[in-house]
Parts: sequence; structure tokens; C-alpha cells
Amino acid sequence: MCSECQELMEKHQKSLVEFERQYPKYCHACDGRGYFEYSYDPSPAGVSLSPGRMYDTEPCIECTERGVCPLCTRPLTRDSDNRTCGCPENIYAPSPPDFECPQLIEQNRIYWQEVERGIKQR
Repeated sequence: MCSECQELMEKHQKSLVEFERQYPKYCHACDGRGYFEYSYDPSPAGVSLSPGRMYDTEPCIECTERGVCPLCTRPLTRDSDNRTCGCPENIYAPSPPDFECPQLIEQNRIYWQEVERGIKQR
């Protein structure tokens, strides 16, 4: 891994450690969100509708569906739109950086070439 990518990963690791220090019991299934978000294109194939994305959420069955806060695991009771346990609604475990390290890609390419050579030599 190149130094820039290593720096990104170290920064992510530090932020994850800090998050886990603040919320040691957070739900690992949904990273403390309490839901899963997904998107899809509702346009049927072969129809001349312009493409578009729809976004939807599903509650996490490991925490929200069980009635516990995804950050602190205390019973989840709602008072208006705020969690009564005091945990914020918009904080969750940091996601790893989304990047493709050129050095790592090259290492993987070489590795798979060697694996392929090994298979062919059998």
C-alpha cells in the first residue's frame, strides 16, 4: 500500500477508535445507524423511461427492530423525533475510505498472475 493510502487508512482507524471509545456498545450490524439505506432504479428494463434512483431505508433487525438504541443499546423510546437516551440520530461508525490504491492493485494483479501460473503448471 502506498504512503498516501496508508495515511488514509490510519486516519480512518483513528476515527473508528474514537467512535468506539464514545459508543463501545454500538450495533455492528448497521454501524450504529439503526437502519440500512439502499437505492435502486425503478424503471423497468426495455421501457423508455429516463433512468433515476430511488432511495429507501429498512430498520436494522439487530437494534432498532428489537427496541434498543443503535449507539448505546438502551431501550429505545421515542419522544417526538429525538432518542430519549440522548444519543444523536446522525452519528454512526465511520466507513473505511473508498479508494483503489494503484500499488495495491498492481500487487493483486501480480499475485493472481502467479496463482494462475501455479494452476496451469499442475
